[in-house]
Amino acid sequence: MSSTEIGTFRQNSLSSHQFCHQSHNNVIDAPIHPSSQKSVPSSNSASQRALRSEALRLATFQGWPLEYLSPRDLSRAGFFYRGLADQTQCAFCCITISQWEAHDDPMAEHRRHAPNCPFVLQLSVGNIPLSTRHPELTSLEARLKTFDDWPPGLEQRPPQLAEAGFYYMKTGDHVKCFCCDGALRNWEPKDDPWVEHARWFSRCNFLVSVKGNDYIREIQARYKV
Repeated sequence: MSSTEIGTFRQNSLSSHQFCHQSHNNVIDAPIHPSSQKSVPSSNSASQRALRSEALRLATFQGWPLEYLSPRDLSRAGFFYRGLADQTQCAFCCITISQWEAHDDPMAEHRRHAPNCPFVLQLSVGNIPLSTRHPELTSLEARLKTFDDWPPGLEQRPPQLAEAGFYYMKTGDHVKCFCCDGALRNWEPKDDPWVEHARWFSRCNFLVSVKGNDYIREIQARYKV
């Protein structure tokens, strides 16, 4: 196994996105879906914020090549898949670990290679543990496949709904969130899937990890009676 540590900690109190932003000028701004493209991240990056969610880290492991190492164990240990060979990266300290072996324990290796990682130290970094009701629908692609017979006359299209966490229930215009199990139906032409998600299911972990609490508070205030 090999590891690449991008920078070192100066303060254990730094948040994950602050550390990743300050420690190096060419940190990968990891997308929700695997990609080998590099970019310079913003400390307020939506993709970095999203990867605080274990469910979304798990979703990056499409095409993971190692049968002997579970994506569930890796995402639980703070890692997401970079989409290259067996390279994984911590969403909180940015260390990259690859060349995994059959006997490796992801959390133990994380602790060994990055003992000062705030996630390893169990500091408050905004990690959202996996609590999804439908783990098989964690990936965007899996949710999109449920919309093959979605009513064609509706303004809300499958990509919009799937991106907002919903899958099709195969009845009318009924959809459910894969994470919080919140169900919506009777869509109006101007309804926005993210807005409706935040309006009715504000505590959904997927919603919080992708859109953030400020967005949710804004929507809640807008529709407050």
